[in-house]
Amino acid sequence: MSHSNTRPLTPDSSNYFPGILPDLPVPGRADVQIHLTPERCILALENRQITCAPGNILITKGGSLSAEKEARIPALLLRESFFDSLFLFQMTDCPIFYDFLKTEAHSPRLLHFDCFLSDMSWTIAQVLFYEAAKIPRSLKTVHAAETLLFTNLNEIHRERLLIGGSTMMTEHKIGEVLTYMSNHYRDITLETTAEAFHYHPAYFSSWFKKHAGITFQHQLLKIRLEQARFLLRETSLPVHTIIEEVGFEEKSYFHRCFKKEWGMTPLAYRKLCSGGRGD
Repeated sequence: MSHSNTRPLTPDSSNYFPGILPDLPVPGRADVQIHLTPERCILALENRQITCAPGNILITKGGSLSAEKEARIPALLLRESFFDSLFLFQMTDCPIFYDFLKTEAHSPRLLHFDCFLSDMSWTIAQVLFYEAAKIPRSLKTVHAAETLLFTNLNEIHRERLLIGGSTMMTEHKIGEVLTYMSNHYRDITLETTAEAFHYHPAYFSSWFKKHAGITFQHQLLKIRLEQARFLLRETSLPVHTIIEEVGFEEKSYFHRCFKKEWGMTPLAYRKLCSGGRGD
């Protein structure tokens, strides 16, 4: 991605800044940053390490990611003033981002989308960064590109948002439950999770579907498959070991679920990742 037209970054009154980590101004508690990872890298948010693959899109609020010295991560800082009333109104149909923008937090927030370089989201993000870097500036155009990106990511969040890799909004009960699931996915059940949150299992089942949009079992399955995909991509563990590690009891069931979710076998996915994603 070219940044040849990007003007020098100075702490002026502008409400958005394109650049490269770590050269952006320090974000405020309500400021948002968007980060694109064109290659495999490790980022950090406070004391937390985040492993990223080519095509990932990370969105932070109230904090700043740091990158390895050799990594050059395109980033876009959006000040709180960028998100005017019209923009927030357009986000009412995108609950992931409406809550992300509107809810105050005492610690930095992160949404980690495991996109591919060939995904539409990555193309839209590139357009956004290009428009943000243009001179003269056009806030209207950047607003339009940003709205399009958030809308697209909201549509694909069930497939691309890494629950375990994101800091869920624990001020909302469903965020607290999803965080618990991502931390205990290996051996939890609906009954044990309901008990942990002091719900009757039958009530918890219907409550979860209402707030998460899918059943508890489906969400748990997605979290386990998400972790399996991470281990296939980032480790050399044998598939049978990964199956046990993420909490599956039957190998055949895991293979069926993985292929249904990602459109390929675990070994095919590992081969795709080793050869470069999205190329």
